[in-house]
Amino acid sequence: MAKNVKDDPRVCLIIIDGWGLSDEKNGNAIANAQTPVMTELSKDKDRIVQLEASGLLVGLPRGLMGNSEVGHLNLGAGRVVYQDIVRINLDVENNRIDKNIEFVKACERAKNAGGRLHLVGMVSDGGVHSHIEHLMSLIQACKTNQVPICYVQAFTDGRDTSPTSAGRNERKERLIFVLCGNGFSPVDDPKTISTMTRRPNNGFDQEWSFPYVVGYLKQLNDFMNKIEYGEIATVIGRYYAMDRDKRWERLKIAFDGLYKGVGELVDTPEDLFALIEKRYALPDAQKQTDEFLTPIVLKGDNRIKGAHYIACMTQYNADWFFPLLYPPINTENTLPEWLASKGATQFHCAETEKYAHVTFFLNGGKEKQVSGEVRALVDSPKVATYDLQPEMSCNTVADKMVEAIGLEKYNLVLCNLAPPDMVGHTGIYLAAVKAVEATDAAIGKILEACKKHNYTILVTADHGNAEQMMDAEGKPHTAHTTNKVPFIIANSKRKFSLKAVKHPPALCDVAPTLLDIMNMERPMEMGGQSLLDGGE
Repeated sequence: MAKNVKDDPRVCLIIIDGWGLSDEKNGNAIANAQTPVMTELSKDKDRIVQLEASGLLVGLPRGLMGNSEVGHLNLGAGRVVYQDIVRINLDVENNRIDKNIEFVKACERAKNAGGRLHLVGMVSDGGVHSHIEHLMSLIQACKTNQVPICYVQAFTDGRDTSPTSAGRNERKERLIFVLCGNGFSPVDDPKTISTMTRRPNNGFDQEWSFPYVVGYLKQLNDFMNKIEYGEIATVIGRYYAMDRDKRWERLKIAFDGLYKGVGELVDTPEDLFALIEKRYALPDAQKQTDEFLTPIVLKGDNRIKGAHYIACMTQYNADWFFPLLYPPINTENTLPEWLASKGATQFHCAETEKYAHVTFFLNGGKEKQVSGEVRALVDSPKVATYDLQPEMSCNTVADKMVEAIGLEKYNLVLCNLAPPDMVGHTGIYLAAVKAVEATDAAIGKILEACKKHNYTILVTADHGNAEQMMDAEGKPHTAHTTNKVPFIIANSKRKFSLKAVKHPPALCDVAPTLLDIMNMERPMEMGGQSLLDGGE
């Protein structure tokens, strides 16, 4: 029989997107913003701890920055969820991609239907949506499987990487993974290395020079020249090709480039690189960095044509029926599922940009609502870029939370506040400061409601971003960071204690801590730990 939880402590969980901790004040939109609420909440050192939100402790490769999807998976699962990138890395290291069952099927379909295979996706090493090492392994695997022609339809990044890293040699700031010996090896200080040779048995024998790396598109083209296989067909910025708010006016530009060849035409890859450099150098009003590159089309019979067999690398949408090279790993007894099994009620709220994160990702990659769960979706503002409205819709999200708290019927209310991350990605420092201040005000509004209706409040973040808006050279920094994030408890007699922790505090410890507050045991699948005094 389900436990009666109506009289147990009620909890409000606020997940700030992109709020990391850094002592560096220069370019730190969080430290330099007016944040009276978060400043006050952080004063009691027994009520705040710092959590790991990147690398191995969230299931990513060592040293890799966290992201929203990974962050919410770990927050909801209450355990370290090893990510697709780690699984794919292992296949890259061990030359197994060419034997992947679904990939082999795709290659056979291509060979039987004209001999053309298109690889469509982001070309960068951001590690959030893709990794260039995986792309090069796929190209090599196409050749191994004797597909006659392989075209790369490339989407450029500029959000999770430097804004001009697609076509230009850039200084590498974060940890670099290189292939050597039997696989990926992390290099913490690229400046100490002159050259390194990749293992020759799979085509990766190109030499690298540090501390500069070749722009991603050049790196890709050099690799294809080396193995004498594959061609770049189209280059389009992610702003158009990967708009997750489904704005057709953006997506149509990408679609027309991919299918109709609508865009600026070039003859050779060298012409492509020169054109990208030209766009980088335009005056600010016309300048195009990687995220915003309008379609560049290489001449030739290289368009996507007609109806195609489609396979996806991982699960991008639970409703899609496409075969997956790497299907999701099942995660049972996530926080939402466990609460539902105990008869608890819960309210999840976010704006469009982060709605999937408080639903699908928080519940371990499962779309279906659990029993007793109510969801609220707030529209993100319809603006070209979020620096134009840096508060986004966080005030409306706060209003929805206040309303839900006032009903006093939910055991858990939670939300995501998006501005620090989404505005942080623009690289515009002053806008990020405004985003942080708006987020702080929203937290204040929710906090007052929690005090009035006796909710314990927990505040954390999924990864860093807005605390680093400039890179080492003073240029805009648009990517996530590897910094720790805060975890705060308020409106409660409970305090944190790290005396008995079994691993460095991380995002996986939030759910067990929350269940501890609610006087609930945690499921055996949750490998995280309660960080409270007297917790386990």
